[in-house]
Amino acid sequence: MLAEIILIILITLTGELLVALPIALVIGLNPILALFLILIINIIPAYPIFKLFEKVYKKENKIVRFLLKRGEYLKSKAKRGLDFAIIIFTPIVGVYATSLFLALIKFPSKKGIILQTLSLFIYGLIIIFGYYFLNILF
Repeated sequence: MLAEIILIILITLTGELLVALPIALVIGLNPILALFLILIINIIPAYPIFKLFEKVYKKENKIVRFLLKRGEYLKSKAKRGLDFAIIIFTPIVGVYATSLFLALIKFPSKKGIILQTLSLFIYGLIIIFGYYFLNILF
């Protein structure tokens, strides 16, 4: 059991939810335990990414001004439906990339982390139900 958990942790660090959860289900881990373990490991890096960009934005130089300018442009283009887009694209793109994008446009970190966690949880439940539904059929 411990070896399987360590394997899932290592896979989660490189492959995120869409890779790690199906593998956890196939090797026989408890689906709820696997889902929460994968959620925690996926979300841990999001907070430091947000905090890193908050520190970077406090400094004034050409790179920061460029990032702020690009961030404002992206934020203006993504006004409507940004919350929904975060929920849809976080498991596909990955938590790290989504966190970088949200930090770039100065999205509130607490709201971003909550939306990313909700997104991963919903996708995880879909994967678990799909796995058991297919097992029942076949």
